[in-house]
Parts: sequence; C-alpha cells; structure tokens
Amino acid sequence: PMYLLTLGTLELLDSQGGKPILSAGKPLAILAYLATSERDGASREMLLDLLWDNLPPDRGRHALRQTLHPISRPTGYDPFVTHPNLVKLETPIDSDRNDFVAAVRQSDSGAAMSLYQGPFLGDLALPGGQQFEQWGLGERTRLHHLWRGVTEAAVTDLLTAGDPAT
Repeated sequence: PMYLLTLGTLELLDSQGGKPILSAGKPLAILAYLATSERDGASREMLLDLLWDNLPPDRGRHALRQTLHPISRPTGYDPFVTHPNLVKLETPIDSDRNDFVAAVRQSDSGAAMSLYQGPFLGDLALPGGQQFEQWGLGERTRLHHLWRGVTEAAVTDLLTAGDPAT
C-alpha cells in the first residue's frame, strides 16, 4: 500500500495516488533501513545503536518503542512486526532504491537513470543517528557508483551508435 522514496529525498508515499504520507524523522528512517538494507529485520539493539547512540540505553529503548507507532497513524497500517529483540517489516515495501538496484542488475539503463533522482536519503540528518548516517553514506556511495557505471555505459552506447546529441 506504500512506496518509499529514498533517492534524492526521503518520503513515504501512498501508492494509490503518490501522496506523501510521511516525510521526516526516525520512524521513516527505521522504515528506510528495514526496507533497503536487504536484511530480514534488525535487532532492537542495532536500531538503538543506529539512531539513539546519544541516549542512555533505557531512554533509547523507550524512544524506540515510541518511534515504531507513528507510522500506523497516517497510513492506517502498521508496517512493523516486533518480537522481543527483533523488528522487521510485515511485508516488503517497494522503494525507488530497490527498483534502481533491480534495473541495474537487469542492465536496464533507461529505467535506472530515470529512478536515480539524487543521493540516497538526500541530506537527511538525525540527532543521535551518527551510525545511521554512516550506514547511509556507505549506501549513498555504493548507489552513486552504480549510477555512474550505468550512465557511462549508456553514454558509450550512444556514442558508439553515432548519437552524440542524445
């Protein structure tokens, strides 16, 4: 029911009309991490380290519990499944990042170039989220290299085909 934009910005859209549902904050950061990290969930401790490294553990755990609920209010859907020490997504959430990676893997340079609207997570900064920002920087760098490779290949193909204007 939702689509996650992560390239150039960070927004959760209603997939029916593309209307923004959520566009900032740690709830969306957790959703982005779980939807794009290619892991089957994350431990609560990992999420605490990623987003609340500036808080004592008990306050961090409380903040995490409070953060998992705001997404269900605007969406009418709770995307998270929580276990005593694990948080995961109820169902996968489509994202421009995942679609971009799939297009690169399928050598679909047109789709990849149209999906890449800017750096992964844009200029997102979160207080207490230094490790999240480091993870985001690593992913941003990796995706930029993929985009650069796709773009260079597309330009080379156009030049080889004798179409330098395009």
